[in-house]
Amino acid sequence: MLSWSLWQTIKTPPMGHPIFQRASIEQPIEMPWVISRHTIRFAQFLLGTLAIIVLIQNPELILLVFMGSAFFVLLMIVAPLFLPVVIFAYGAYLAATIASVIGKEKESHTYNLLCVSPGGSLNINWIIGGGVLHRGQIFEWLNAAIRTVLVITELGMLIVVAIIISMAVSMLSGNDVQAFPDALRTSIELFAMLGIFYSGYIQSLVLAVIVGVLAPHCGIKRRDTQPTAVVSYLALQFATYLAAFLIIVSISNRFYGYSMGSDLLLPPLYFMIIYGTRELTIRWLWHQLVYRLNATPGDLVYLHVHAPWFPKNRSIST
Repeated sequence: MLSWSLWQTIKTPPMGHPIFQRASIEQPIEMPWVISRHTIRFAQFLLGTLAIIVLIQNPELILLVFMGSAFFVLLMIVAPLFLPVVIFAYGAYLAATIASVIGKEKESHTYNLLCVSPGGSLNINWIIGGGVLHRGQIFEWLNAAIRTVLVITELGMLIVVAIIISMAVSMLSGNDVQAFPDALRTSIELFAMLGIFYSGYIQSLVLAVIVGVLAPHCGIKRRDTQPTAVVSYLALQFATYLAAFLIIVSISNRFYGYSMGSDLLLPPLYFMIIYGTRELTIRWLWHQLVYRLNATPGDLVYLHVHAPWFPKNRSIST
């Protein structure tokens, strides 16, 4: 699974590599329109003071404070539902930033010098992509949110599995448990949804890094690399999910409800379709990247040495 191997290389990059340190410490894309931190803190202090004055003069408005707290708790509960949107947005930003950093290196005539270092252009570009990914705290925050969702989901799945086991024991005792097939199907669907969610997160970030690295090498001007990376990333995301969705709908219309066995096999099949569609896309993009950077077998061996998760015998045509 190429996407998993690439994910490991960017998740645990060579922290001590000078190129990684250069890419991760460098300031991100300049955005002068963003309000400074001091301005935000002053605005918070001003609004907080104003709110206290209003509450002192109008005590009946204290109910709004409790309503706001309840809304915040509700927001924390439903926040995981918005994680795919956050991942999409962060992936687009990541692809644009990586493309900008590589374009800047080319513009300042330091790119060719970096590429003659051990590992060749493929490894240098990939290390830059990993360095940009590890800038700041966004990646750590996103990972923490994903882990939280996984833990909550796993707890729910354990409860469902415990219920299924109790039903199975009851059936072995001679009791007729009519809800057993539905409970078993629900557990399989939960496992499939968990796999789709986590693999989607991994493949989205891997796709963003590949697109960000690939965009500056497509023969376009530097000012066009960022919008090209963003549009390409979003288009590939929507296209792969749409293709998988259409295949799943076609299969579901034909086989769902046909028998209990087919209903139990469909959720894992849906997962494999979604994962496989995106895996093929990543493989094709990786082939394009290897081709455009003129990578040699030695470059891939070097990548394996510094990232043991990457297969040593990965062919150039992968």
